[in-house]
Amino acid sequence: MKIKKAFVFAAGLGERMRPLTLKTPKPLLPLGEKPILDYTLFYLKKYGVEEVVINTHHLADKIESHAGDGKKYGLKINYSREAELLGTGGGLKKAEEYFKNEEAFFTLNSDTLINCDLHEAAQFHEEQKTPATLVVAPWQEGYTRIQIGNGRLLNIRCGDHLFTGLALLTPKIFEILQTTKSNLISDGVMPLLQKVKAVSCFVHEGYWRDIGSMESYQQAQEEWAASHFTRR
Repeated sequence: MKIKKAFVFAAGLGERMRPLTLKTPKPLLPLGEKPILDYTLFYLKKYGVEEVVINTHHLADKIESHAGDGKKYGLKINYSREAELLGTGGGLKKAEEYFKNEEAFFTLNSDTLINCDLHEAAQFHEEQKTPATLVVAPWQEGYTRIQIGNGRLLNIRCGDHLFTGLALLTPKIFEILQTTKSNLISDGVMPLLQKVKAVSCFVHEGYWRDIGSMESYQQAQEEWAASHFTRR
């Protein structure tokens, strides 16, 4: 399976990163040589993604001006601007037209650094024959627990894994989501699980860093400095 499209969440306010995010949207905060967003986009390009939709809200003009039409990444970039924040569920639903005819597509947070092999994840997703696959990692303190068994999602708020923010979805998810403020997992994936009885989980044990706070941003900076980690 070759997945050619991806949705990147970049509309958040970055409240836990203030004052850094008062004038700079979190996806454009620097990490080593590039803004955080650039690592995400080059990562997707590396694994064959051709077209990306980025949702924007806070300081949307700056994100759209920086990433442009995507040519500098080797991508085609479209934008889904939200007048009011719709969350991960409503935000994805708003962009349905870009993905409704795809066999599958990726979703990824703009503030997530990960080195998961997307070819392996896509092969796993295809073999599982489920309408959604979450990429999960061993649980860390401070994150919502995910319970899995035999490669399948069992429950949330318990278990030994966490959701990395990376997912492989099919248009089936749009039958569940509404264009209202909602959460992709609790308001989309979990109701989908109840409906179809099977959502897959691909376990990633490599590098993963969610830059959601000043502490995690500092940790990412230190990791980059120590290893010059790059996803390009």
